[in-house]
Amino acid sequence: MQIEGWAGYKCQQKLKLLKEDLKRWNKGVSGNVEAQVDKLSKQIEMLDKKCEEVELNETELTIRRECFQEMWDILRKREAWKQKSRNTWVCLGDANSHFFHRSVQAIGEHRIQYQVS
Repeated sequence: MQIEGWAGYKCQQKLKLLKEDLKRWNKGVSGNVEAQVDKLSKQIEMLDKKCEEVELNETELTIRRECFQEMWDILRKREAWKQKSRNTWVCLGDANSHFFHRSVQAIGEHRIQYQVS
């Protein structure tokens, strides 16, 4: 793909295309994490409701246990990547830049909103 324009614009457009390609690649490799977690949660919830009515057999208990384990693994990996990216960003970020301070403020505001709701 040929991008026309001045150097800064070309770079910006190439980064945009790279971002889209990386998102597509990530969904292909790791799948949609939120959809996986939702699916596992619904399956666990269904088994929990069934457990309230009748006792689960050994197969159902095994499935429930595996769902919990898989969901735990997915959430743990996601959190590890999130922490690793933040560590890298903090170590390499410019502590005096306007961007760095705005980003930290945004994270703090997000946490406050999450705690309030």
